[in-house]
Amino acid sequence: MADDATAIGEHDKGLMKFAFKKKEALATGVRRIVAEQLKIATDQTSSPKVSATAIHSARKAIKRARAALQLANGNLDVVGKETDRILRDAARSLAPSRDAHVQWRAFKTLGICTDTGLCRVMEQRLRDIQHDSAIPNDQQIDAFNRAIRKAQKQFTRHRLDAFDGKQLARALKQTYRRARKCYKRTREAPTGKKLHEWRKAAKMFWHHIQLTDGLTGHRLKTLAKNLHKLTQHLGDDHDYFLLLTALADSTDVDSRFVKRELRTMRATLQKQSFKLARKTFGLAPSAFHERISRDLNQLNNDHA
Repeated sequence: MADDATAIGEHDKGLMKFAFKKKEALATGVRRIVAEQLKIATDQTSSPKVSATAIHSARKAIKRARAALQLANGNLDVVGKETDRILRDAARSLAPSRDAHVQWRAFKTLGICTDTGLCRVMEQRLRDIQHDSAIPNDQQIDAFNRAIRKAQKQFTRHRLDAFDGKQLARALKQTYRRARKCYKRTREAPTGKKLHEWRKAAKMFWHHIQLTDGLTGHRLKTLAKNLHKLTQHLGDDHDYFLLLTALADSTDVDSRFVKRELRTMRATLQKQSFKLARKTFGLAPSAFHERISRDLNQLNNDHA
């Protein structure tokens, strides 16, 4: 159920690979990937009738573009960092519709949804709660598209300094450290907010590992596989959390039944997440940096 269905080395349907190319300068790769992902985002929201699925896909493309930008963050100029801010705000503007979309999708994955009568009751209840947030209006879509076009135009004139494998390894270390720290904080007290922050940090780290696929071959395959599973579990947990939040004030028998099921599912997902995290974040950041540096040591001067 979680978003981003592609694991490392795989393609989104009809899309170019989300990774640096061999013998491609890293700065060139960042420019290419950001441009590709922004085009995907605008393609999703440019049709006369924009679906909830298209909005979801557009937001995922923006997250991938931001991941590429943030991997090169230490080498971005002011314009590049402003581009990242514009993209962040654009994605947030469509967050309510994404939340409404995944709430219903999350409910349909529950075993109790085999009871079609209950499904119909809950679907109507969710629609009543969500009101008009499921699909943004034309003005919101237009504002989103204008923001993306502004980011595209701005990004073409920003200066991105060249960087090499050593700088890339340091950037990956920082992303790893951030995700590992979020994991440790969440393990101590798994609140909804902490789980959400951990999910975002783990997703960013997974995107960064995806980006290095063309440079490291199969050497990070196990790490990428574990990260993909982890982000799926955390994403599903977040979707169930949103559904629980939407039903917080519902006290009828059907809603109470659904909420019990959701809490059980969340407990299972969190248990699986912590188990995966122990394998994924077992190394200290310095040891991870050593490992990733070895994996990237074959980068030649073409990447500088």
